[in-house]
Amino acid sequence: MQTANRKTWRRIGLPLAGLLFCLFVPVGCNTGQTGQLQAQSRTHVSDVPVPNGFNLVDKRSRSYRNQTGLRWVDYLYKGNEDKFDVVRFYEKQMIVFHWNPQTTQTAQGQTSQDFIKDHEHCRITVSGGGALSATFVHISVTPGTNVGPPAKARK
Repeated sequence: MQTANRKTWRRIGLPLAGLLFCLFVPVGCNTGQTGQLQAQSRTHVSDVPVPNGFNLVDKRSRSYRNQTGLRWVDYLYKGNEDKFDVVRFYEKQMIVFHWNPQTTQTAQGQTSQDFIKDHEHCRITVSGGGALSATFVHISVTPGTNVGPPAKARK
């Protein structure tokens, strides 16, 4: 009878134990940096960061710069990162690029963040990012109207 129990254990018990082990024991390396996105080294707008893994949607993006240097940027990026991680990315990274945070608004599943720098206004809108959908980042840079003098002239 002991021989039958051992055979049953080997045939059913060991594979079952292995399956349970794989289900309940985390596999991989956790660096403790969950949710900490990194900026791409090269972006289409040099002073507005974009998280790694996001690609420009060419058909829905455009930009213009006039002879005096004023610029209008309307870019859409698509990626697969969690939208809340992307919002936190911009909260931290825009300051690194010398943009001053102004407002954050969340409505109907999208978050818009407004920043100013010199004579420009930048709005970052993060949307999508559901369980089976991509996350979209819309970057809009426009000449500002009431954003104050350039940083060099401020006292």
